[in-house]
Amino acid sequence: MMIYARNPDVYEFDPRFDFGPGAVVVELGAGTGAAGLAIAAAHPHARVVLTDLPEVCPLLRANAQEYPGVEVRPLPWGCATHAQALRDELALMAVSHVICSDLVSRELSSCSPLLSFPPACERARM
Repeated sequence: MMIYARNPDVYEFDPRFDFGPGAVVVELGAGTGAAGLAIAAAHPHARVVLTDLPEVCPLLRANAQEYPGVEVRPLPWGCATHAQALRDELALMAVSHVICSDLVSRELSSCSPLLSFPPACERARM
């Protein structure tokens, strides 16, 4: 991920993994935030939101101190209400990228309010 975030033209994804203007990146289960912070460093115009359990957020905040504009929010899984509250709090109308790796949860489907496609993507898929 870190290599790709720095030089996306070297890799091929379908659809293209683009961090253009208006990119909103939410990292689920961010842990140390390595992936999201790599994106923030390479694409400072992107809005990056790192999420994890409340007890992990102090570590995320400490790691994100040198990255202006990176936001850290708790997001416990298991309740779609938590995901919807995060989306509402941050006024996330369209999340362009959801980053996650090594997730351990039976409740990933509860994050569906964050995983829904923006209207433009829905039209493009049809």
